Amino acid sequence: MLNQRTVFYVRVARKTVLTGPEEKKMRFFGMWRRTLCIIVVSGMTLFAGILHAQNLTGEIDGVVHDPTGAAVPGAVVKVTNSDQKIVVRTVKSDAQGQFTVPLLAAGEYSLDISASGFTTTTMRGIPVHVNQPISVQVALALGSTSQTISVTANPVAPQTETPAAGTLLEGKQVRELSLSDRNFEQLLTLQPGISGSTQGRGIISDSGKTNSALFSVNGQATNQNGYFLDGADILNHGGSQQVGVFPGIDSIQEMNLLRNSYGAQYGGEGAAIITIATKSGTSSFHGGAFEFLRNQLLNANDYFDNLAGVPRANIRYNNFGYNIGGPVKIKHLLDIHSQPTFFFLSQEYLRSENQTRETLTNIPTAAQRQGHFDAPVCVQYAGANCVRSATSLTQIDPTAQAYLADVINKTPLPNNPNDPQGLIASQSGFDNETQTVIRIDHTFNQKLSVFFRYLDDPFHLVVPDGLYQGTGIPGVAISRITDGGTDYLGHATYVLNEHTVIEGGYAYLTNWITSNPFGLLTSANSPDIHPLLPYTSTLNSAPGLNINGSVYHQAGAYVNPAHSNQVFVNATSSEGRHTFNYGFNFEGFTTGNDQAATNAGIFTFKPSSVPAGSTASSFDQAFANFLLGEASSFQQTSVNPATNVHSRLYEAYLQDDFHLNQRLTINAGVRYSFIQQPTALTLPGFTFLPLSNFDPAEFVSGNAATIGSNGLICTNLHYS
Repeated sequence: MLNQRTVFYVRVARKTVLTGPEEKKMRFFGMWRRTLCIIVVSGMTLFAGILHAQNLTGEIDGVVHDPTGAAVPGAVVKVTNSDQKIVVRTVKSDAQGQFTVPLLAAGEYSLDISASGFTTTTMRGIPVHVNQPISVQVALALGSTSQTISVTANPVAPQTETPAAGTLLEGKQVRELSLSDRNFEQLLTLQPGISGSTQGRGIISDSGKTNSALFSVNGQATNQNGYFLDGADILNHGGSQQVGVFPGIDSIQEMNLLRNSYGAQYGGEGAAIITIATKSGTSSFHGGAFEFLRNQLLNANDYFDNLAGVPRANIRYNNFGYNIGGPVKIKHLLDIHSQPTFFFLSQEYLRSENQTRETLTNIPTAAQRQGHFDAPVCVQYAGANCVRSATSLTQIDPTAQAYLADVINKTPLPNNPNDPQGLIASQSGFDNETQTVIRIDHTFNQKLSVFFRYLDDPFHLVVPDGLYQGTGIPGVAISRITDGGTDYLGHATYVLNEHTVIEGGYAYLTNWITSNPFGLLTSANSPDIHPLLPYTSTLNSAPGLNINGSVYHQAGAYVNPAHSNQVFVNATSSEGRHTFNYGFNFEGFTTGNDQAATNAGIFTFKPSSVPAGSTASSFDQAFANFLLGEASSFQQTSVNPATNVHSRLYEAYLQDDFHLNQRLTINAGVRYSFIQQPTALTLPGFTFLPLSNFDPAEFVSGNAATIGSNGLICTNLHYS
């Protein structure tokens, strides 16, 4: 795919007739020279971008021989896509009888092989899979080309073309293996050398925590795995190893996990390569519908919930959808026989409620909320020293009264029979997803074919404890969160000549997270809380409380947009026994977020000291300090800053698969990656927060940090 600047390359060479070893030597070095020229020209035309992408295609490698085992050169091999019933490629065998058909879309193919003096042989049922070359042996029988012999390929033939260790899961396996939430990531744990688990679909879970794909492959780092959909990178590089989009199980053609020893064309990551191919339409109409249901009426109550009088948790899971695919026929415009066009549409809906059980401690009792304690607590200080203790407070700080009225008294009382200040609570999280996958494939001729794929995968959540929080006091930080991604991919495959095939495409991935709390701490729900703050808060929230680890806090409002532009070009050239794979890759991404609740502020109350001889707990004294207005510390940023990080990745690779003979293939390659130093940009609507990266060129001695008299580091950083 070329950008606005197009460069034409013309090669003029003197023709020299050579024989024997000199001819083979010149052909070999000539192939490398042509390869390097194509790489240089492609680099000039692709200045605007090169993606962190992987091949989404497979390859057929074959040998044609006669009944004695001798090679048959010049045999014509016609390659037909059996699913779409179209001829996609025609090649010839070389002097050794070998042929290569690279960059084929996943699916089932047939070969028609013909040569003068031999009967035509048709080989059917050849499976082509993503990232897996398949080798076939074709034995031609003596006779007339008008005669035809049909054979069926072995569907479980061993893979001998590459040393890569991997596991392939075909579409039927993906759909029919048991999955708890129809998440393709769960299938990874079925494979050898994998440890880790998945947390669910979407960037954010229905509990508000991050959904990270934390899989270790062969003991390698979890952040070194790559995820690719139809060859395009779908990992959200601005997050914590989060997959940006989750294609529905019924829209997946197949999955392939490469664990090690893969070639340079599959580089870019240090551990595993997970490649997913989506379905395309076929020559006939096919479709289906599904529904999966779970409900709490089918479950028994948890023993400890039942003991504490907590009712059976609400669990409602309804996942349903449909898909359809087939040919596109428009009279006088698109003829299925001359210009085949196919479509595939899949829509999936998730409507779920999941209730999580939380066991909390340091929850104030009804008596404590009125200022009454079972044991003496300090109620008056002289500096850091306690000068008076009591079991009841005669006066409660006005700000503490406001927090009691608007927040604390609206939260549940302790109910744990084993902990007088413990709470066993069940809170509901809601997750609604509506996913759409659209794919259009069109074949102009045997030289050019294209497809466009669109995937929209938004999630709408109600999370009980707020963004990124695992647990929390019920009702305090409940939030509405939207997250997900939209992925666009345009792809083209072009047969340059009988030796070289080029594929390329452009992908755009956008991810987002927005969080809007509506719990007890929001300004609308806490109208009585008006503490005197050093800075004006721009967040719609009252300051949080931390009472000896019992936290009343909410994150938000919060935004986290991420965008990725990607371009890739991969080419395969065959010359004699050599198959060269080479390409360029680029990815430019931008991701930003604000600091959420730091501008709202937070008060911390610690138990300073408990009166001598008192049996009061640390929490008793900390809560008494809260009622007295004796805060240990307060933190607040002057603004709600944000950073928008921008970076780029450039890659190039060259791989040579040398077929030494029919029993031995040598794979050798090199890949170069350059990761640009991240830079900070302004996130619209927020105060700029610069990155902490040290850039010597930007150093100003007058702004250097100094050490204060108390030993603290004092900075002169000013927000612009």
